[in-house]
Amino acid sequence: RVHSEVMFFHLKNMKKNLEVEPKDYGPKLEEVIKRKLIAEVENTCSERYGFILKVVRFNIDKLEGKINPTGIYPGGTAVFTIPYEAVVFKAFRGEVMCGLVKSTAKQGVFVQCGPLSVFIAKINLSDE
Repeated sequence: RVHSEVMFFHLKNMKKNLEVEPKDYGPKLEEVIKRKLIAEVENTCSERYGFILKVVRFNIDKLEGKINPTGIYPGGTAVFTIPYEAVVFKAFRGEVMCGLVKSTAKQGVFVQCGPLSVFIAKINLSDE
């Protein structure tokens, strides 16, 4: 059964706290933050939002970091809270999805549905 009001891909507004080392402070700070944000969030999975596929927008107009006295790298790391918008993929219970069968086993089949790897147990497959 397909729920027409629900789509797999969504644009979500999110925030990420990024820790930046003092060596990265300076005129290229914005570029460092952009690269770090993309590296840390793209192609990851969040229980709340699903697969975070692509950062499409971020707001670094008002960059304000807080010096972290006890960070991973002692000695002046700063934490910046960066709001961003990303394309996410999340499947919901009861949705019908298209997929490609990747392999079969006695117990069932493995199917690739976009970024989602799915196992369908033999008991859930019809004889047709």
